[in-house]
Amino acid sequence: MPKAVIHLFHDDPDSLEGGARVADRIRRLRAERNIELEVYISGPAGSALVQGKAADYNELIDVLACDGVPVRTCPSAAEDPDARALLKARGLRFEDAHDAFIRFAAEGATVFSF
Repeated sequence: MPKAVIHLFHDDPDSLEGGARVADRIRRLRAERNIELEVYISGPAGSALVQGKAADYNELIDVLACDGVPVRTCPSAAEDPDARALLKARGLRFEDAHDAFIRFAAEGATVFSF
């Protein structure tokens, strides 16, 4: 089964919401199109998860995680133990970027970055 990874990095509104919307669209079509989906969040987009900004982005990330899409973020996005607990409660997992990108290459995933 082909795999698509949506990598969210930038924290401008177009990147956050655009990337999250693309991931949501793939989520809705994944069974029909036989596509595996994963979302990886790092850099400034990871900070946007815990800073309380970008409400639409955060809502879409929660929808993805609640629907069983693996959503992972770099541990540096939540160095504060309270932030880490909050993200875990939202269904997000943690993985270092270098490990994630090596895994994506080994899996033959197509990575789309926003």
